[in-house]
Amino acid sequence: MNNLGKVKLLPAREQVASILRKAILSRELQEGQEITLEGIAELVGVSTTPVREAFQILARDGLIKLRPNKGAVVQGINEKTIRDHYETRAVLEGEAAARASAEGVDLSAVEQAYQIAEKALEDNDSAEYSRYNQAFHMGIWEAADNEKMKSLLSSMWNGLSMGHKVTEEDY
Repeated sequence: MNNLGKVKLLPAREQVASILRKAILSRELQEGQEITLEGIAELVGVSTTPVREAFQILARDGLIKLRPNKGAVVQGINEKTIRDHYETRAVLEGEAAARASAEGVDLSAVEQAYQIAEKALEDNDSAEYSRYNQAFHMGIWEAADNEKMKSLLSSMWNGLSMGHKVTEEDY
C-alpha cells in the first residue's frame, strides 16, 4: 500500500466556492441575500482570502453579484445556468480525456484513484468515494497536459452535479 500516493485536493478557493454553490442550489442562501467575506470566512473556517477568490469565481458564474467593499448579493440559479455549465464542462472533460488517452501518457494516478473510488462505492463510503472521484478527475486533467484546460475544469468542479436536494450519500 506504500505506492498509493497522496490525494490531491482542490485549492481552498475552489472548496469554498463549492460550499457556496451547494448552499445557493439548496436555497440555503436565498436569492437577494447579502453575504460578506468575513461572515462566510467565519462560517466555513478559513481566512477571507479564499472567500474573496471564491466570490470572484461565483460572480464569474453569475451566481452572485459583487458589491465593492460590501460583500455580495446571491443571484440564485436557473435552468440555463445549469445547462450552460454542464455543456461547457462536458466539452472540456471530453477533450481532457481524449488528450489523456494518447499513447505514452502515464495514467497510473487515474487508475489508482478509480480503484480506490470503486472500493469506496462497494463499502458505501461516500466521503472516501468523493475524495477519490475528485482525484480521478484531477488525474485526467493532469494527464491531459494543458494548464488552461485544467484551470477551467478546476474552477467548474463544484458539486453542481449533485443537484440541490441530493445528499452526498445519495450521490
